[in-house]
Parts: sequence; structure tokens; C-alpha cells
Amino acid sequence: MAQPHLEYPTAREMSCLAQQYRVTVKSADDAAFDDMAGVFVLGSGVDIAMTCEPAPGMHLTFICPDSTADATVTAPTGFTFDGTNDKAALTTNGAAIEVVYKDANELYVIRTEGTVTYS
Repeated sequence: MAQPHLEYPTAREMSCLAQQYRVTVKSADDAAFDDMAGVFVLGSGVDIAMTCEPAPGMHLTFICPDSTADATVTAPTGFTFDGTNDKAALTTNGAAIEVVYKDANELYVIRTEGTVTYS
């Protein structure tokens, strides 16, 4: 009897799965992007740039509980949030943006909460 052919996930795909369960808190002093995190809690004034090579299915959520100074999320080079703009500012307390990568060329905004403005 022939053995079934098994496809094992790549390291990047495993990273994508693992990041869905990790929460990272970021302050203005520590705004480095960590592609292993799935949820980013952004402190007031944080400007975070999504710098990783996106993996299809990568799902990221950015939340700003305190918007004393806007928190900003910058999409990777070549990506936009709305077809034109690559920055999303979370401008109200509790503002959030949830995104998913369809493939290596497309980023979709699944939903926003509060006031999110694009530039």
C-alpha cells in the first residue's frame, strides 16, 4: 500500500500560525515590529512599521487603548490599507485595525474600530 504524500508547513507558515496567539505591547520607546506577534497593543504616540515579508494568511491586529498622541501603523513597502495610503493613524481611545495578507501582494483591512484615518 502506498504511503500518502504529506505536505509539511514551511517555517514561515508555522510562524503565521504561531503569531495568532501572541500579544505584544509597544511603547514609543520600543516600537520595533515583531512578525511573531499577532496582536499589538500600541501605547500613545507609537509609530510602528510592518517590516516583515508577509506570509499568506498572516493576520495582525493593532489596538491603541490610549490615543493621547495618535498611534500610527505603516504598511510594508508596496502595500496600502485602502488602495492609496500606506499609513493608518489610530486616533481615538480603543481604536483598532485588523488586517490579513491574502498573498505576497495584497493586504486586506478586515475591520476597524473607533477612528482610523489613512494617509
